Amino acid sequence: MNKIDELIDSALQEEDKALFEKLDGDMNLFDMAASVYQGKLRWLSIMLTVWIFVLAAIAVYCAVQFFASEATRELVLWAVCFGFCLMAIITLKMWFWLEIQKNAVLREVKRVELQVARLHQLLSAQRHSG
Repeated sequence: MNKIDELIDSALQEEDKALFEKLDGDMNLFDMAASVYQGKLRWLSIMLTVWIFVLAAIAVYCAVQFFASEATRELVLWAVCFGFCLMAIITLKMWFWLEIQKNAVLREVKRVELQVARLHQLLSAQRHSG
């Protein structure tokens, strides 16, 4: 460990250590996915999850109708509907992954802010005492 890490560790008080542990970047995938359903955009995440399931059900229905159809026009219609549903599901799932990444970046920024604040406090205390 280098000197700056030692200064940061010594600057952290007990309450800050608990906060630092909470912001620790070692979250598993399920915790990161659950973090999307917290905060101000919780309602949007729930609504989009419902839409993913609705679109999946429509896609299954389109696939069944595709294989039951005999006319070329109907085959094309059901295939296009199925493709649209899959693209919409993929788009919504990409939004979820972007939210997970955003939350991870924000968590790391908060950790750095906490470290900088504690280091500033420690250096200010050393300057005034010495």
